[in-house]
Amino acid sequence: MPYNHAGEIGDVWKHLPLCDILKIEKPKKYHESNSAYSGYTISANPRTEYGILKMLKLNHHEFSNSGYYSILQKNGISEFRYTGSPGLAMEVLSDKAEYVFHDLEEEALEDVKSFAARKGLRERIKTVCGDSVRAFMNEDYRINENDFVFLDPYTPFDISGIAVL
Repeated sequence: MPYNHAGEIGDVWKHLPLCDILKIEKPKKYHESNSAYSGYTISANPRTEYGILKMLKLNHHEFSNSGYYSILQKNGISEFRYTGSPGLAMEVLSDKAEYVFHDLEEEALEDVKSFAARKGLRERIKTVCGDSVRAFMNEDYRINENDFVFLDPYTPFDISGIAVL
């Protein structure tokens, strides 16, 4: 897997609100850019020690009552399995939504499809291998008021045809 950010503090701070926002909003369709994998095997290292492993050690009441914490516990964070955003979205929304996952890596999208199949959601997802920015900018791409778009900035400062201000 080319992704090495799983369980770092940035992941924690984007996934923690994501789960609770999805639980509140209950979108009919979930779109995600740069979805990557449904989950990762992580190791204890300075980045994860400062990220998810520190959060789990703190065991604040607010954190332990979050949807994010519940999913991590259910999916095995104790075995160093960390659920990525596609897995989190499917866990929260289950069969109440349709999903569109974008990524440049076919292997990552195959993992998302496998996770969806294990959850009985395979028929509810669509994967798009390619540049999600181009896909979202295409006039044929439709998003409506009941949709949720998670623009996951895997590398937010890379120049890929978009001006970085």
